[in-house]
Amino acid sequence: MNPAFTYYGGKCRMSKKILKIIPNHVTYVEPFCGSAAVLFKKKLIQSGIYQEVINDSNEYLINFYRQLRDNSNQLIDKLEKTLYSKSEHDLAKKIAINLNNYSDVEKAWSFYVNIQQSYASSLNKVWDLRRVLANKGRRWSDKIINLNEIYSRLSSISIDCEDALKCIKKWDDFGVFFYVDPPYLNTDCGHYNGYTVEQFKELVYTLEHCKASFILSSYENEYLPKKWKKEFHEIKITFSNKITNKSRIEVLSIVDRSKYIKDITVKENAKKFGEIIRSI
Repeated sequence: MNPAFTYYGGKCRMSKKILKIIPNHVTYVEPFCGSAAVLFKKKLIQSGIYQEVINDSNEYLINFYRQLRDNSNQLIDKLEKTLYSKSEHDLAKKIAINLNNYSDVEKAWSFYVNIQQSYASSLNKVWDLRRVLANKGRRWSDKIINLNEIYSRLSSISIDCEDALKCIKKWDDFGVFFYVDPPYLNTDCGHYNGYTVEQFKELVYTLEHCKASFILSSYENEYLPKKWKKEFHEIKITFSNKITNKSRIEVLSIVDRSKYIKDITVKENAKKFGEIIRSI
């Protein structure tokens, strides 16, 4: 399943690689969910004991997920009547800077139009005009069709809106897995603008001392602990940025703590669910 929207910094290209190496778990959590591309690419596990959680500190983004889940008919109907046009995009950005004056459904509409009609799928950017070789109107309508499928998926997902570290500390336990995709240092951090080196260091420290397994996505940087290279598994992937025409090396730091699960029921189910997810 494709995510509800494309997103600057989203992980659609990497999702299959990530899912093939995911540790065994019974609870899946994304503390910086964004478009939650990895989660939506995951096989749906229909079980009363398997949990999925998405969290993001951006209320504008999380409101979209909540309205799609709780008021899907109203939101999708409004989006289906929306054209791919600069005037609609201008209105969406106008709402974005005056959120208190609008209903939750209107804010959700604004978010979706804003991010899907902005250049590079970045909030509050210029309208994405393509004069040749791209039928943006067709792509717009195809994305809205996908929302009905996303709505069904959201019904079994817990949705939180809080600081990522608070989310990690709240859900941390043996049998839990965190896919951690923070803003990348020294890049355009989008709605996380201002994410600092100190915040990244605090994130690394928190992950280093938690019980759960995790995969941390980042660019190569000096703040990843050197001992992780010995203690943990690391995968490097080179990607080209279509916008900047530059290549960067993305690093997946993989920590599998599922071997420390002591509860037999949790351990057996974590193994079963992990095998299902990795079989993508």
